[in-house]
Amino acid sequence: MNAIRCILVSICLTIAQVDYADAMLPLSCSSTECGQFEPLIEQFQAGKPLEASNQLDTLIQQLSADTPSESLAIAYFHKGRFARMQSAYDESLHAFEQSMSLLESLDDATHAPYVLSELARLHRSRCEFDDALTSAYRALNAYQKINNVPGQAEQKVIVSGILVSQGRYEAALALLQHVLRIPEVSQQPAVAGRALYFVGNAYLQMEQYQMARQYLNDAEQTLRSLPNPFFLGETYFSKGKLMLSESQYEQARGWFASALTIFARLNASAEMHLTHSFLGLTDVKQGKASAGMQAIEEAMAFATRRDIIPLQLELHLVYTQALKLAEEPGAALGHIEAGEELASDYGQVGVQAAFLREKAALLFQMEDYQQAYEAQQESQRLTSTLINEARIQPLIQQSAQLQVERQAESIDSLRRDKAIELAKAEQRNLRNMLILGSLVSLLMFLFLLYSRYNHRRQNLLLKREVKARTAELERKNKQLKDAYKTLEDASLRDPLTGLYNRYYLKSRLPGELKRSQFAYTDTHPQADEGQSDLLCYLIDIDLFKAINDEHGHLSGDRFLVDFTRIIGDVFRDTDLQIRWGGEEFLIICRQSCRTRMTALIERFRQAVKSHIFELEDGARVSATCSIGFCAFPLDPTNPFKVQWEQVFSMMDDCLYAAKLSGRDCWVGILDATIDDDLTQRPTHPLAARYKLKSVNIATSLNNNAAITWPYD
Repeated sequence: MNAIRCILVSICLTIAQVDYADAMLPLSCSSTECGQFEPLIEQFQAGKPLEASNQLDTLIQQLSADTPSESLAIAYFHKGRFARMQSAYDESLHAFEQSMSLLESLDDATHAPYVLSELARLHRSRCEFDDALTSAYRALNAYQKINNVPGQAEQKVIVSGILVSQGRYEAALALLQHVLRIPEVSQQPAVAGRALYFVGNAYLQMEQYQMARQYLNDAEQTLRSLPNPFFLGETYFSKGKLMLSESQYEQARGWFASALTIFARLNASAEMHLTHSFLGLTDVKQGKASAGMQAIEEAMAFATRRDIIPLQLELHLVYTQALKLAEEPGAALGHIEAGEELASDYGQVGVQAAFLREKAALLFQMEDYQQAYEAQQESQRLTSTLINEARIQPLIQQSAQLQVERQAESIDSLRRDKAIELAKAEQRNLRNMLILGSLVSLLMFLFLLYSRYNHRRQNLLLKREVKARTAELERKNKQLKDAYKTLEDASLRDPLTGLYNRYYLKSRLPGELKRSQFAYTDTHPQADEGQSDLLCYLIDIDLFKAINDEHGHLSGDRFLVDFTRIIGDVFRDTDLQIRWGGEEFLIICRQSCRTRMTALIERFRQAVKSHIFELEDGARVSATCSIGFCAFPLDPTNPFKVQWEQVFSMMDDCLYAAKLSGRDCWVGILDATIDDDLTQRPTHPLAARYKLKSVNIATSLNNNAAITWPYD
């Protein structure tokens, strides 16, 4: 499911639909023609999309016989929407272009943003993100010019959906939270419901399932009251994926079935087959491989027949997941390679990188380490390319917007010059009429007029020069800020392993410590759920210097990279994974439970011990590691008593004790209490060193007596 989450960042087959009751064009057609549109919309929403589309084509033919009008533009607008919701993307694009062309010829600026908004959704459904963002920002600017606040909020939701599809979750969540705080949104259930859906979907992609469930439930309650049920179907589909991620197969099957019912009523064929394929994947996970593979195969046949590239890409990955569960790695590798090639042909860099990551994992499982390493390297290269493009994209969009503003300013300047020329012509006529009356007065008047004109022209040129210099200075300042931010981001990563370094920990750790401490206070009862601890592990590779001495530093570097992969396999992506220095690593598991602390680190120790490391010179070696750990807060009954520096010192002593006790083991503290006023010195050396009234020590050795402490 992690791979499916990655590819859904780039594949946007599930498109953001809009409730007709909230987003219909403000019709200015005749009452007869408006009365013809409304029944067609109701018929489409009632589950008769083909009949509604055919009747709309007939109406377009009738309107085309007359002079081009807003009514014809509106008819093409609805035709594009009908086609988009039935996955007929080429037909939808043609209809929207026809509608936009008619509105431009009629100089209609009121209806244009609605068409641009639909074009943004269409481009997003085709994974054309640059075109989608361009259309979305054009629509947003148009809404701002006509002061349409609900339209602006709706457009920001669309932009957020595009950002979610690109994997830019933080920017999308920030924009969606802004939309939900707009007072007018509370009176627009369609906008609020879609905003809640995108928030939930973003958390789902980030694997924050509790937050995803909360927002998807809110979205479901909001969207149930809307006439158009498409987005409710999308919400059901996302809830099904959530249940599938948590291995709740029967609940997932129920949500997928509910979504399939809605999509079938609207004839949303692409969404129907996508949902059907996930039902097939659910069957495979439940041991019904034959029925599940047949459902996925039918969906792939439809996607190939209709040439829907995003659906083909996603189904290749669903195929891969199913075949891996069926223990057919060869067939799974074939679908991965087919999907990778298709993504490469269509320029889907993010999707191609996801396939390469899946390929590397499968080849590693098949013990083809060389090809797995090559696939992983290529995936990292493509990911870096995608990140660089994402950084450059906002600059390109801002430059384009600045160019549009400059063109508008140039047009205004031409209009002003024309007005000045007209005024001059009138003044010349007046001078011709008065020339016989007073030649001297006329000469003085001409001199005064010329002086004023020259002064005004010089002022205008000076203002333009100042404005141009100011814009250039602002652009240079922005480039400097962007370069500084890029350098700052690079300084937070270890260049060899890709893990975060101490500077990143310094910025993130204080907030995590406060959150964990406050969770154990009386006003935060969530600590009872056992998900408020910080599990802190300090890991040191045993005898790592010998690897550098015997095989060289390049082999040592490769060993560290391979060791980092084991860390990534055992621990969560949301955990803080820090290269502390040399062969030492610091892992901090967020929102965890200390009762699972020893099981987790034992699994990691066994994973390291059983792994065979391939070095740069071709040698294959085994290795072990020693671990010291502590839970935070150390004393749950008094969470603010022991600070981080003291906990880290204890954890470092535990690591040293593990080294002194023979290596390849772990020693840690699950909880302890401190009493500054101890009347009797404790017998345990660790308790005596830190004035611990009581201490709960855990170790992988036979017993606590086998531990050799550095200050025994």
